[in-house]
Amino acid sequence: MEVKDINDTDDQDYCNTINTVQRHTRCSPAYYLHKKAGEQDQHCRFDYPRPLQPTSSLQFEKLNDGTLGVILTTKRNDPRINSHNRLMIQHWCANVDMQIIVDVDACVRYMAKYAAKGEPRSKALSSVLCGLLSC
Repeated sequence: MEVKDINDTDDQDYCNTINTVQRHTRCSPAYYLHKKAGEQDQHCRFDYPRPLQPTSSLQFEKLNDGTLGVILTTKRNDPRINSHNRLMIQHWCANVDMQIIVDVDACVRYMAKYAAKGEPRSKALSSVLCGLLSC
């Protein structure tokens, strides 16, 4: 699908998809809220809500280890929507984390982070497995 091919039905599908899979909704003391050093108020550890962004941009910064970091900030008209690519979201129909990787070390760190990340336990899957194993 090319951008010129997006129509009203695609717009509604896109809105439904991002509101389902790209909206940051879990700001609770037990899950994502924490206090920053020297502050009294709790903040979302992922910095939501985020400022609105009229255009997409790249920001470059030198990291503590001397490497170059790149921050991709996509156009945002909602303070709780994650950065995403519209065409990827509409084809994948699931959460897509968008980041720019500029070197091999950053790529290894990124992959290791996600490979080691645990998934939430699924009740449906647990039920199926229990049925198969006669729990």
